Amino acid sequence: MLPDINKEFLAVEAKKILDFANANLGQLKGKWGKKDTTQDYFLGIIRRQTIILYDLIALLQNSPHNNFTSLFILCRCLADDFLYVFYLKMHNDEDENIVRISANAYNKSFMALDVLTESNHKHFNGEFPFYLTRGKLNELKNYFKSKNENAKFFKDKEKFVFKSFLQLTQLAGKTEDFELSKLTLRAFYLWKQFSDFVHYSNSTFGLEMNNENEQTYLRMIEEVFLYTFNTVELAFRYFIKKHNLKLIVDPKLNERYIIKYP
Repeated sequence: MLPDINKEFLAVEAKKILDFANANLGQLKGKWGKKDTTQDYFLGIIRRQTIILYDLIALLQNSPHNNFTSLFILCRCLADDFLYVFYLKMHNDEDENIVRISANAYNKSFMALDVLTESNHKHFNGEFPFYLTRGKLNELKNYFKSKNENAKFFKDKEKFVFKSFLQLTQLAGKTEDFELSKLTLRAFYLWKQFSDFVHYSNSTFGLEMNNENEQTYLRMIEEVFLYTFNTVELAFRYFIKKHNLKLIVDPKLNERYIIKYP
């Protein structure tokens, strides 16, 4: 049986991974130039790990209650990032897949604007000053597609149809190696568990109120640290190749968390 752990232990472990991420981010100062979709994606992913880890540490150390919802919401983000970055590194067409991830995000943003625009016309006769009219939304779409750097995001620019990307369940199931597929499916399982706490239900509230689940939940958070460590390591490979850098990592931390690839 594993020994019990607590939030203080998890805060210390999170700080180790945070320091690892920050040390390697420090190597990148002054090394990124003009805007580049792939470069910006991997830089942003590493920075996001540090931001979320800062917040996780604050919650682990200073939360006024013993609930897990906020921690799980942050862990969901970290598991999500891992599944995306792991997929990118295990498959070909990394640049195109990152374009598709961005295209999918733009598509969702414009779909949300479509909903608000229709609400403006339905509920406010198109006169609510903080919502777009159909005409203004079309102007925005035309401006977006007129920019040369946005052409790569479209499947059909004239019809304003964006490229698509895989759903997360598809990402998790695309790992061909038998051993590594255990890892991605486990990460997806945790992502689903954490998602249950994003969307409130009586079921998850009851689970959180049951103190018998505490050690299980603490171990779930600890497991996410493995994914976060490897998200940073995988993302930093781009900069190792581009700038001939070396990963800065404590050997003991590396031994504890690094994925062993076949």
